[in-house]
Amino acid sequence: MNVSIVSNVEADHCTETVATEEAVAPLLPPPRKRTRWDEATSFAPESRDHHDLPENGQEALASLNGREGRVPAETAALPEAVRGWCRTATDETFARRALSKGVAPEHTLRALLQFKNAADASERKAALRVLTTSLEHKRQADAVFGALIDLWQHDDWKASALLALERALPRLVAAAGQQIKPYASALLEVAILGRMDAAPKIPEPFTGRSAKRSAVASAADTVHERALDIHSPTCIAFIKTLSEHAGLAVMIQAIRPWFESPDNQVRQHSARIIALLACIWGFGTLEALLESMLRSQRYGPLPRETAALALCSIALMDGPSVRAHLPTLVRMAQRALVDPEPLVKLAGARAVSALAATASLSEAVLLEPLRAPLWDGVRLYRDRTLTAFLAAAAAIISSMDERERAYQARSLLTPTMQAMRSTCPVRILEQLLELGQFPPELLMSQVLPEFHEMCFIKPERAVLQTASHHGGRRRLARVAALLAEDLGAAAVLTDQVLRCLSDPSVPATVGSLALETTRHVLAATDGGYDLSPADDQRLVQGLLQWLQAPAPTPYHTIVSIAESLGERLVPWLETLGHLAMARLQSPNGSTRTEAARLVSLLVPIWSRFGQVEVLGRLGTVLAACYSEVYPEALARLLEALATILDALATELQPRHVPFAEILSRLTLVLRNPAEEVQAAAVYLVMVIARHAGRNIPDTAWLRVAHEMRDTLGAQRRRVRYRAVEAYGWVARVLGRIETLVGPLLSVLQQSDRSMRIAAAVALAIAAAQDLGSVLPLLLDAYVTEEDKHIQTGVIKAIGFLCSFSGAMKRVWDPVQVYAVTRLLESALVERYETHRQVACETVGHFALALVDQGYEEALVHLLDHVWPNYIALGAEVSDSHLTHAVEFAVRALGVALGAGVLHQYLAQGLFHPAKAVRGLYWPVQRWLGDYFGGMSSSSSCLFALAGPECPEACL
Repeated sequence: MNVSIVSNVEADHCTETVATEEAVAPLLPPPRKRTRWDEATSFAPESRDHHDLPENGQEALASLNGREGRVPAETAALPEAVRGWCRTATDETFARRALSKGVAPEHTLRALLQFKNAADASERKAALRVLTTSLEHKRQADAVFGALIDLWQHDDWKASALLALERALPRLVAAAGQQIKPYASALLEVAILGRMDAAPKIPEPFTGRSAKRSAVASAADTVHERALDIHSPTCIAFIKTLSEHAGLAVMIQAIRPWFESPDNQVRQHSARIIALLACIWGFGTLEALLESMLRSQRYGPLPRETAALALCSIALMDGPSVRAHLPTLVRMAQRALVDPEPLVKLAGARAVSALAATASLSEAVLLEPLRAPLWDGVRLYRDRTLTAFLAAAAAIISSMDERERAYQARSLLTPTMQAMRSTCPVRILEQLLELGQFPPELLMSQVLPEFHEMCFIKPERAVLQTASHHGGRRRLARVAALLAEDLGAAAVLTDQVLRCLSDPSVPATVGSLALETTRHVLAATDGGYDLSPADDQRLVQGLLQWLQAPAPTPYHTIVSIAESLGERLVPWLETLGHLAMARLQSPNGSTRTEAARLVSLLVPIWSRFGQVEVLGRLGTVLAACYSEVYPEALARLLEALATILDALATELQPRHVPFAEILSRLTLVLRNPAEEVQAAAVYLVMVIARHAGRNIPDTAWLRVAHEMRDTLGAQRRRVRYRAVEAYGWVARVLGRIETLVGPLLSVLQQSDRSMRIAAAVALAIAAAQDLGSVLPLLLDAYVTEEDKHIQTGVIKAIGFLCSFSGAMKRVWDPVQVYAVTRLLESALVERYETHRQVACETVGHFALALVDQGYEEALVHLLDHVWPNYIALGAEVSDSHLTHAVEFAVRALGVALGAGVLHQYLAQGLFHPAKAVRGLYWPVQRWLGDYFGGMSSSSSCLFALAGPECPEACL
């Protein structure tokens, strides 16, 4: 066609379009301002929904869009059910696009958006049920997974939604079954990489060195933060379920482009998936794949590196199972070690380390072919490749005999010390010192000077990076401790090391390393008694310098050093007391908090060496801490005060310690809403009650018990447990325990369930101390109070009491037994289901508490009321709390009454013509046979009856 003709046609078309738009413009409303919503959804201002236009404007727009007047579906109105779950502009864009392209029906889109934007777990469960129903019964895998993959790639997912999706993926894949095969590749890319490439590009072969590799790797896309953690159990379960339903071939085809990816993290993930597939399908099914990857030359060294990484992952994940394939794995690792590419050698050395750790001592002969390339690599390479070869060689050395091990460890010691300056393989040095038996002259001449210079005199950069982390610092200190075991503490803790403790010009990392080294050396040498008095003095001065530092102080390390010094610390205990007292009075809240922690840790040392005056002065300072404004500082101060009072009570008479005054001022602290303060205050109450309970009036204890009611409803379990234990100590102190019942019964009226349970436990503890006075009050409260919470709490308290009675071996009084029986009889006929559930649990504990005490008549009476509740459950399997409570009561009554009595209730329904009835009776009969040793024990009692009377209880 002529170019002029085409241009004329295009010009006429443009002219006609402009004229049409000018004709329509008076009919359209004025353009509105572009908003952020429009920018986020990429909607043009003129592409509004057609229902927003006037009638004439709709006709004009219909003429623009075609004969039928259809509006583009991306701008059409969403259904109300779908729109209701759109929380962002991205959600609405996704829903419009999915409906326009027919990707998924309306109910599937609604379920996906509900799962993504749900506010609680119940809404997500409802959405998941809809999706699984669509997959299992409607066979709509195309709709569900097509829309899910598109929605998953959006950036507006919350962390809770991603976690719920990770847990739901195995269930969705299992529901889809064989339908998941077309979506296996896309699911893996989105789940493991967090993104999906439309056309994965296979890179060119790598012919350059590390510069080109770094340039390609920096240009490659990294794994997105939406990706799932491949090491998590839920992600492993997803991969396992996907491989079971999609098949091994589909999984390998899905991750095949990852083997040559320039992104190292993608290759790591592909190696991990190969290892998982080897664990699932067996190593033999993937042996050919790994062999072909190790021989690959077309795409450079990347597939070979991926295969070596997969070998390492297989050995780490499925170590005991790969022993049968150890010769094949060793041959593959040897091929990776002799590869010309350094990165493949590095991955192969790491695989050798994993294989050597997996192999047993009898299989060490199979590792012999790896020794020559490993020792050649130790002589040739540097930096991280040398570290990997050293680690592999050290792992192989551990499986040798003692003589060969010592020789090979000595040959690896020199290159390991050289590598310490660049990569700091401290783990390898620690392993060599543990394996090899080095003479002290060698350690003193070659290892110890180098270690001191690299760590303390002229710290190397690699050593400082390792020491900046707690794990690396602990390993370096462990190496120093191993050297001290052979050379002594005085040889390791030299002037340079002790100077790092007190010199403020030393970097903080070196000072922390010196402190950790001192701790491990003293612990390894039994306190380091070969240190001179001058070294002891410098060491203590360094500890005092650390305690005066404004930065956060490692108090546990300092206290451990102080405990190792023992009696040599006695001259400085007074100085430590003055220092702690000064820091307790500091205007800085964090300083006071750390000082209180230090006091709590040092109190055993002061108490062991009889420093009562120091403890008394510190206790006087801490007793005035009630005006502390910071909750954390107040909690630590109260705990320190409780520790000091506990220590002083063993050294002094209770009348010499102002317990009463401290308790009287503690009632205001118990009202503090901070739970950490409540926990510390309750602990202080327990200490006072344990040591000076009888010396304080009952009115003070009642006041404290009244104030402790709020602590029973704390969110933290530790606070509730402490509160219950404190009520037990208060109950032991009070002569009239019934005075505690009133405050605790008022707690049962609260709406918080955890608070009511804690109050019920406290009532049980109080009743266990004096059952004769507390039980009538509980029975009276059950009868007189109409509040269901109080009645349920009373029954729970009696259940806890019966549970405690079994361990206490309490002998019940007949009046108490029949009174509790009457109460439980009334509770078992309540219409309130929770009431009957708690009553059945209490009946079970009550029956176990009365075993062999001669109250079978009362227990048979309770069984007559429990059995209708059991019959009412029906034959269907239920997971309700009432079902478990009734079954527990029936079995506990069977234990207390014997097999013969319970079999009378079972015989009437074991052979009933209705299956529902038989299904209710036979589970108890099976338990009866398992518990009592077969059918003979129960049937013999039944057929030996002489009359209709109830047989005696027999086991």
